[in-house]
Amino acid sequence: MIATDFLIHGGILASLYMKESPFLLSAELAFIRIPLGYLSFLLLAWLLYYFFKKEWPINKRDGFTQGLTIGAIVWGSMLMGLYSISTIDPLLALGWMAGQSVEMGIGGYFMVFAHHSEKVSKPLKVLGLFFLLMIVITIILQVAGIAPAVKIN
Repeated sequence: MIATDFLIHGGILASLYMKESPFLLSAELAFIRIPLGYLSFLLLAWLLYYFFKKEWPINKRDGFTQGLTIGAIVWGSMLMGLYSISTIDPLLALGWMAGQSVEMGIGGYFMVFAHHSEKVSKPLKVLGLFFLLMIVITIILQVAGIAPAVKIN
């Protein structure tokens, strides 16, 4: 989930964070608070586990689909509420919802992958490769100038 978040916010949505906005924190303060955002993934992973442990999805695709659905409901609800009381840019809100929903789908995929695997080493290897791929793609997007890199003074 963190690797996907890195790609989405550091690459795909990066230009939306570069706009001046009374809603967004400065790059320096946002950087300091990143661990809180990543800690939120622990809560979301627990939510997926809570739903899955009652009846595990049959395969990884179902894990992805169910994670994506739960993510869309959770983040859609949260962002509608946030949009109703803040100055968040609607495009950023939609991008955030879509990105966070995909992250929940990825979380569901790997959770089901690990649950149905006889050895934990196989899903861990795939997860490690996926993590590296997301970082490499993000760096390529930034180096190519497609996604602006945030500069912290």
